[in-house]
Amino acid sequence: MSKGFLNILFQLYPHEETAAKKWREVFLFGLFVFLFLLVFQPFGLREVSPKFLILLGYGGITSFVLWFSNFLVPKLIPEFHAEQKWMVWKEIVHIMISILLIALFNLIYSWIFGFFHLNFINFLAFIGITLSVGIFPVTISVLIKYYSALRQNIKEAQPIHDQLTHPNQLKEHHEGQLVLRSSEEELLGQWPVDRVIRMEAAQNYIELYFLKEKDVQRDLLRIPLKDVEQQATQFPNLIRTHRSHILNLQHVVEVTGNAQGLQVFLNHQQEPVPVSRSRIKAFQEQFKKEL
Repeated sequence: MSKGFLNILFQLYPHEETAAKKWREVFLFGLFVFLFLLVFQPFGLREVSPKFLILLGYGGITSFVLWFSNFLVPKLIPEFHAEQKWMVWKEIVHIMISILLIALFNLIYSWIFGFFHLNFINFLAFIGITLSVGIFPVTISVLIKYYSALRQNIKEAQPIHDQLTHPNQLKEHHEGQLVLRSSEEELLGQWPVDRVIRMEAAQNYIELYFLKEKDVQRDLLRIPLKDVEQQATQFPNLIRTHRSHILNLQHVVEVTGNAQGLQVFLNHQQEPVPVSRSRIKAFQEQFKKEL
């Protein structure tokens, strides 16, 4: 295996963000399997009875495995499924395990109804065939999606990158105090808005990074990020770029693209802040307004 291919396997890969899209995948793939078997009836399925219910069972197995993979597994091993660590090789493994589980449950389901003789040799052969047949198209499809997303996001980052090469790129100066209150109206604190660098969600808390004289300080506040977003609407320089991040456009020094979206580098911060794919357009539009 070439070094270049190994390097690609460890690149960041688009991670599905919304539950709605995951549920759509669960439903549509199960429906597709059911309709495919109902129309073509391969593997001797023309003779089974009651046909509709049995074929619906195959679709149900597909939907169940995808629900398990998309919703339950990430909760069982959250560190492995963390968005900021989701890579090409993880996506390939995730899809292959899902395919293997679907095939395995279908095998057991077929054996229960007497369509297949289940023994250890057949079981090993079945797994080997599934993996050998599935690995190539899965890898190719994942790489195509990776390069497509990477190319698109690099293109999206380029105009902002070009603007940042000019001096005094952010002409808009924002003054005032960012005042945050809890849901019980308790004052959590206030900060000069032009000194706020970014905010990051940490479960029911946020980490607020700001400049105090020339040093970066961090305040940990018990408030959801969505409440911060609502209380900061009068400051257009504070923009939510991700479900876990709000940043100050006044502190942007560089923007690059990767397969997951955009990466924004800020003054006094080593780690970039992500811009998710669904928020790229809003980020671009607000950045232009700040010029």
